[in-house]
Amino acid sequence: MKAVYRIASCIMVGVFTAAGSISAYDIGFRTLTFTDPVRSRDIPVYIAYPAESPGSSAPVAAGVFPVIVFGHGFLIDTDDYGFLWEAAVPEGFIVILPSTEGTLSPDHGSFGLDLAFLCDFFPSLNTDPASPFYQHVAPATAVMGHSMGGGSSFLAAAETGTITALANFAAAETDPSAIGAAEAITIPALLFAATEDCITPPNSHQMPMYTALSSECKTIVTLNGASHCQFASNNSTCRLGEIISGCSASIPLETQETRTLSILIPWLQAVLMNNPTAWTSFQQTLQDGITSGIFTVEQQCPTPPLPTPTPTPASSPTPACINSGDATLDGTLTAGDAQLIFSIVLGSITPTFEEACAADCTGDGSITAGDAQQTFFAVLGTGTCTDPIVFTDYR
Repeated sequence: MKAVYRIASCIMVGVFTAAGSISAYDIGFRTLTFTDPVRSRDIPVYIAYPAESPGSSAPVAAGVFPVIVFGHGFLIDTDDYGFLWEAAVPEGFIVILPSTEGTLSPDHGSFGLDLAFLCDFFPSLNTDPASPFYQHVAPATAVMGHSMGGGSSFLAAAETGTITALANFAAAETDPSAIGAAEAITIPALLFAATEDCITPPNSHQMPMYTALSSECKTIVTLNGASHCQFASNNSTCRLGEIISGCSASIPLETQETRTLSILIPWLQAVLMNNPTAWTSFQQTLQDGITSGIFTVEQQCPTPPLPTPTPTPASSPTPACINSGDATLDGTLTAGDAQLIFSIVLGSITPTFEEACAADCTGDGSITAGDAQQTFFAVLGTGTCTDPIVFTDYR
């Protein structure tokens, strides 16, 4: 029993936060350099990822994980975004931060191409046996950024069709134009702005970007009392610019970070992990913030941006759909069944009709993180699926 619980914990941790479960992956980190062969350009990156134990070069934890590629702001170190990866990695995300274009004369177009290259290239490591990320990368990627990196995230999203979602903090207009690039972007988007931002005022930067986006589901959240530089832990160079410009936040740094993450993390879980419970949490957080007056929201999103897993059509006559949780179809329930269901939710595995039926443990006609969770409870003997099997294997 103890062995099964330990294995299942590694598989399921971080998936059910929106539903109230409390657990977290350790944070591993690596500093690597990738090369874009088309441009003969080296791209050094800092990677924070779910690990078996904390620390440098620790083995990647069991499971497959969505990817976040994040672009830094002008003259801001990647270290200043620790609050992001310290929140995202424990929830099951890989966070990649390139350090290119950190000079006084950055090339926004090149930085956007760096972000686009990483979004295209890194998922390929899932099938590279020589990579430490072999069989650990889910086919879902968000491009993000702050300030200059936020504007460059628009350039990246317009450059490649492999990106699943776009999010950024106080994005700055760039050259080439992020506002101009927005029209070509149709993926789900979440933008953050700050009322006390005099570096990239929302009315001339983030709002035009939001308006220009062609995304069917897009949201912009303006945090009251927040500042530009508190999205980067009040980086000293950035803060100096605010002092010279005569603006500053009226809420503490920790408050701005907490409010940002309370919105961002469930949104990422929804759009990258296909978690409808997280989408409900995201929308409720928005409503609560509007009611309490801590931020304002504009949203155009007629339906949640969540793909619905579709079982493989069966030949006629259609066989009975057995919602047992036994996704491996081996006649037993183990942690492996919960892992397989989670892989189906992430889209890394296309199930057969029988596997899809078994994976739908709750019997509600869809396959979600809740099915993986309920199967896990059935393995532990604390719950059952709709059509429980007679024998449960606790090995």
